[in-house]
Amino acid sequence: MSTEPGLRERKKAATRAMLCQAAMRLALERGVEHVTAEAIAAEANVSPRTFHNYFSSKEEAIVAAHFEGAHGLLESLRARPRDESVWTSLEVCAQELIDRLRGDASPDNLRRMFKELHTIKTHPALTAQHLNALHDLTRRLAEEVASRTGTDLDRDLYPRLLCAAVGAAFMAVTDMWVHGQTDRDLHDLLKEAFALLQAGLPIPSGMDTQPAAPSVPSAPSHSTGGSAVTPAYCEPDATARSVSPPPDIDSSRDATDQ
Repeated sequence: MSTEPGLRERKKAATRAMLCQAAMRLALERGVEHVTAEAIAAEANVSPRTFHNYFSSKEEAIVAAHFEGAHGLLESLRARPRDESVWTSLEVCAQELIDRLRGDASPDNLRRMFKELHTIKTHPALTAQHLNALHDLTRRLAEEVASRTGTDLDRDLYPRLLCAAVGAAFMAVTDMWVHGQTDRDLHDLLKEAFALLQAGLPIPSGMDTQPAAPSVPSAPSHSTGGSAVTPAYCEPDATARSVSPPPDIDSSRDATDQ
């Protein structure tokens, strides 16, 4: 069997990775506004045409540099034991994703990861591209979850909702790590996020102090052929409303002057 297709795919993957790295490197060095597709191509020693064979915009290339590791999440999930809890499988894969994104836990790698996330989350066009990439990944993860749980992606809410919740948890963890005032490790934050989701997001102890919502008066029943029908919501008749006229501002001022 010929190995040519495999070699071709490896070359394409290497070129894509080279463009991703060049795009993020230039974004960090020059600022996103000063990066162009042509500059990324030149940095990666390829033609602008080659760049556009892989990416439609500089934003896509910059985000891909950070998001490439996320695509391994799907392969990791497929490799987990089929009889393992889907929650456990997703958490293990998410923790492995953090390791892939930051490399080893050296201070340099942590600073690099922080700068990449900060760049993406503080630039609107990159944030939008990041959300699009996350949505695409969530959809593919949901397909795998549906397969593992015996649910139908187009009929059952569970696989979509589960993967959307996991994606939101990952976004919340990275947002807090970048913008929040915490020195906690990303792994610890993600572990807490999964625990809270599985527990149904209970209100933290001592935080349930908000007053109860005011009760809404029930609408009057309307008789229809001898049977009473109570609508879920009735808009009051406009003719029955009592509208108080605004106070006479000039009269009020005169009374005050006297």
